[in-house]
Amino acid sequence: MPHPRLPLPPALSEPTPAAPATEQTPEPSALDLLEPVTTSPNVSPAAPKSRKRTALVLSSVAALGALAVGGWFLVPSLHARAAPTQSKAPAPVAAPKPTPASPAAATPSEAPPPKPAPAPDAPAPEAPRATGASTIPWLDGEPTEGCVPASAPAAAASFEDIAKSQQALAKGRRLLMQGELSASLSALCEAARLNPQHSGLAFEVARAALIARDGVTAARFAEHSLALTPPDRRSREIWADALAWQGNVEAARDAWLGIHKLSTPSEKTFANLALGAAIEARTAAKAGDYATAERYLRRSLAFDPDNAGTTTQLARVLFMAGHHAVAAHWAERALALDGADAERQVLAGEIQAKLGNATAASGHYSRALELDPQNAMAKLRLRAQNL
Repeated sequence: MPHPRLPLPPALSEPTPAAPATEQTPEPSALDLLEPVTTSPNVSPAAPKSRKRTALVLSSVAALGALAVGGWFLVPSLHARAAPTQSKAPAPVAAPKPTPASPAAATPSEAPPPKPAPAPDAPAPEAPRATGASTIPWLDGEPTEGCVPASAPAAAASFEDIAKSQQALAKGRRLLMQGELSASLSALCEAARLNPQHSGLAFEVARAALIARDGVTAARFAEHSLALTPPDRRSREIWADALAWQGNVEAARDAWLGIHKLSTPSEKTFANLALGAAIEARTAAKAGDYATAERYLRRSLAFDPDNAGTTTQLARVLFMAGHHAVAAHWAERALALDGADAERQVLAGEIQAKLGNATAASGHYSRALELDPQNAMAKLRLRAQNL
């Protein structure tokens, strides 16, 4: 391709001027061909000299351009040829990793920096969380003495025993409605003893035992009821609740999953079952049925043992039902799960106040004000403690 700045050579079809006859015209060189020959009659005789000078200048420019282009392609090739002769720098050797020193051999300079001390106004850190179902104070009731299922005799109960059993059943139900839990349970146990083959009587004893907070007796009679008749959903639920009451959480879960026909449960399944039981407990508590609320809250905790909110609700239900000592155990567990809650601290203070522990109650109220300086209930309770 011709250089863009150089003139194109003359076309082959253009005629060249004839040389004078008296002079011998030399053959044009390659440089002369760079300047086009004109046939215009207006060209002066001095044009050949000027044309030669122009051709000389253009040839110099072309030569410099050729050298530049040649250098452009020559330099990389020279570098490529010279590259193998250059000495390669040795690869860097990785420094050996330092081995950790044992605690005994560590020098004072290698010891980690001390942790900064907490600010004077910062609240004290809470105690470590006590997690897991094994840390729950499940069994807090004593088995009722003498209330055990009787072995089924070979012969059916007599009419006299059946009549006495019906009387004991009516008495037990009446005492249960009056809130006499121990007396009611004793009467129902007598009814089941007089008619041991009646599965309904065994179920009545199991339900009354749970209401009386006797998980051991409830489990015994629930099993007895299931052995007498085909599996009944109510008896199975009582049995599962009684197992959880005793702390046998795994067996209780299996029983509930069998009731709901869930063969491959997941964490979401457990969460849904816990939520459903908590909702049932809230409904029962609003109606004043604290025994049923406690039962459902315990069921919820069997599926979600570390739920601080459910644990607090159980402590509150027990407190409202008058089981102050048991409520204190569950309140302590709720605080171990999450003590940075003012309402939870107030509840713990109220329970301790009912138990006669004024100092402990004041400590919980003060802690509640540290967490929430505007907590009106904590201020009221603390003012009443100081009167």
